[in-house]
Amino acid sequence: MCPATMTSCKVLDMSDLNEAFSSNLKSISVSSGGIVEVGDTIRLDASGSVTGLIGIFSYAPILDAEWSISDPLVARLIAVPPPPPEDSFPRAQVLVRGLQPGKVTVFAELHGVRGSAEVRVIQRIDHIDIRASRDTLFVGDTVSIITTVVGANGVPVTDIPLNFEASGGVQVIWYSAPARVIASASGPATVTARFRNAAGTLNLTVLSH
Repeated sequence: MCPATMTSCKVLDMSDLNEAFSSNLKSISVSSGGIVEVGDTIRLDASGSVTGLIGIFSYAPILDAEWSISDPLVARLIAVPPPPPEDSFPRAQVLVRGLQPGKVTVFAELHGVRGSAEVRVIQRIDHIDIRASRDTLFVGDTVSIITTVVGANGVPVTDIPLNFEASGGVQVIWYSAPARVIASASGPATVTARFRNAAGTLNLTVLSH
């Protein structure tokens, strides 16, 4: 584990595995950082692209890459144990733990080549409010729904990508804002909005004409 006061850590030394790729390493790709709540962790993966014919068929696992972070007061790095020997597609990995709201950039570097990803740390989510202009619909109706993600301090947290689930006689169209509910069959229905461990549910009633 990397101490909270450190801005970088050497995850593990596996130079033998990288020897075949080191001289041909041309770029490093770090998985999209995304969002992490204060006190929680997310995992980042990194792999390297190599030049020449070998780059067409393989990638560099860069398991001995050095990870660093732009602001250790916002988040810190936690080393990940080596992948098991039977892992066919090993990648460099590190955990990022959120400390306080803000944004950081996480870097993976090897042989002078560096890749990065941005991580946003948000206040721990308390609950998700989800509501519609009305909770009784007729088959064929479409209504917009409004969601509010509320942090532990009672302040809304904006720009959170939510996943939606529907049960009963409704469907949710959520790939464009605002999300919409389409009533397709009569009976009770629910729409649930989720982000990681937080969820909010809207109860609806669909009536036939």
